[in-house]
Amino acid sequence: METSFIRKYFGIRLGGRFREKIFFRVSHPAFHTLVFLGLSLFFFVYAYLHTNMSGLHILFYFLVGVVLLNISDYSIHRFEHFLATKRRLRDIAEFHMVHHQNPNDVYFMQIPPVISLFLSGVVFLFLYLVIQDMAVAMLISAGYNFFYIFYEWMHYGAHCFKPKSLWLKKLQQHHLAHHYKNPNGYFGTTNRLLDRLLKT
Repeated sequence: METSFIRKYFGIRLGGRFREKIFFRVSHPAFHTLVFLGLSLFFFVYAYLHTNMSGLHILFYFLVGVVLLNISDYSIHRFEHFLATKRRLRDIAEFHMVHHQNPNDVYFMQIPPVISLFLSGVVFLFLYLVIQDMAVAMLISAGYNFFYIFYEWMHYGAHCFKPKSLWLKKLQQHHLAHHYKNPNGYFGTTNRLLDRLLKT
């Protein structure tokens, strides 16, 4: 029984099996907003306090993280669909494929938080190993995690909201075309640029 206030407020579903408890699901992006806003602020504040970079450089690296999330949005989504076509690798893409089978089930609209946090950790570790500068890696990660919140709201909104601006309507149409027109195209959720450039 999911009786606690936190579970009800964030729509947390733990499930009965051990795997379902670890990869628990949430029905609303509020949970991801709280977790990843905190993570983004931690990275940003820590980097800000431990660097002599100018404000312009700080903003630049933060925006690099935003761009990196946009590229990840497209790349990971496309890779999941590639895995789904391979019999031996199909299980890896299971979480996403269930969303395609039940596109309006709110519990399958958000990425399980454990997977999101794992990917965020991998991105940070990769950045640090490549750049060898903790402040820069943290600033890029701050932008990445901050924009990830936008990704979750955009995906949720594409299924649950009626957008008012033309830009949001176009993004919604783009994502819904992925579900109902061509699941092997329209991979971008936060933007359409890479789909246009790569003709998907």
